[in-house]
Amino acid sequence: MPNHGHGIVVIVERSSNESAGKLRKFGESIKGSLSTIVATYKAAVTRNARKQGLIPPDAPLWHGRFWDHIVRNDADLARIRDYIRNNPARWIDDQLHPKAPPNRFNRWE
Repeated sequence: MPNHGHGIVVIVERSSNESAGKLRKFGESIKGSLSTIVATYKAAVTRNARKQGLIPPDAPLWHGRFWDHIVRNDADLARIRDYIRNNPARWIDDQLHPKAPPNRFNRWE
């Protein structure tokens, strides 16, 4: 999608994980956690986009948060994969599509 991305992240727990069972302090990153993985990904993409001149130096590229869902079983995984695969076809219906009628998401007043 031009205005957002989807992905499936598989986190494999290691028996020697030093942060296993560790209580998280606000703002602290924990190696291998989903929030650290997402933050690292966002930072790398932003750095690369700025290096290529795709965005101005101070322009925001990401929302500050992300939505996650724990995949519980094979049927759930199949449903999510299908959603991701078919998501680009729904871009025309997105409220941020350039041809979308004015709505609360695409008015920049």
